[in-house]
Amino acid sequence: MAIISYAQAKEDVLLFDTLRQVPAEAGFYIDVGANDPETDSVTKLFYEQGWHGINIEPSAEWFARLTKSRTWDINIQAAASNKSAGDHFS
Repeated sequence: MAIISYAQAKEDVLLFDTLRQVPAEAGFYIDVGANDPETDSVTKLFYEQGWHGINIEPSAEWFARLTKSRTWDINIQAAASNKSAGDHFS
């Protein structure tokens, strides 16, 4: 089976090769800053192989695309940070 890479530096293929023994029904990912569900995506290959996961994306544009493309996933429109909403960045 030919594997197509969707990530920038084929890191999805490297990860998939490493995790090949994980059954698809047990495969789970968390993609923080998921961005586009296809272009430069590290998780699209896994999704195509039957994995599912959580995608976190603050951008309304990318989030809309994620919810349309990744119907098996949990998609969250939020930003992830080590600061609370009330903290000020310096």
